[in-house]
Amino acid sequence: MKGAFCWSLLILATLFGASGGNYYNSDDGSLVYIGSFYGIHLSVTWFDAVCACYNRGLVPITIDSEHKENQIKRLLTKIGANETFWTGGNNIANANYFKWLSSGNVIEYSNWGYNAPSYASDNCINIDSTNKWDHWRCDIESRYMCEENAYIAQSNAEPNEDPLFYVHEQLKDECKLNRKDDLQHRFKITI
Repeated sequence: MKGAFCWSLLILATLFGASGGNYYNSDDGSLVYIGSFYGIHLSVTWFDAVCACYNRGLVPITIDSEHKENQIKRLLTKIGANETFWTGGNNIANANYFKWLSSGNVIEYSNWGYNAPSYASDNCINIDSTNKWDHWRCDIESRYMCEENAYIAQSNAEPNEDPLFYVHEQLKDECKLNRKDDLQHRFKITI
């Protein structure tokens, strides 16, 4: 019995302590991961954040309603986090439309901060310390949030018609091969 208990503790320590972040449950019980490194806040580029989420079987967070945003705000308040976090929102595939990476859906609900969005070369969406949305260049470093992928089944995007579908698939492949820098470089050239 003692050996099984120690083994369970070792597994939990591996999953939660040394995994480079912390797992939390939001108000509705869904799993949210907030990236950090052994308790130290870790800032990464948007591409690194996407790969970190994918490598955990999660996706970058989608905030598609006021209800969802309020859940995230309560979670961040509860854990005392007041930094800026990457989300899955971006306009990499089409500069005219911000979409969620997990579903491919055009962003309809938003909480943009002052003068945002500008549809300039800042293609990736983050939540700032005031809980407003902003968009930065994807190669700037920030913390990140991931979640279980509950959105794929709800996607209204047609895979063969939506360029974001191909971006999503390329990112998954690049992350598996640990070649996210190659993809990031290609996006810099084409954007």
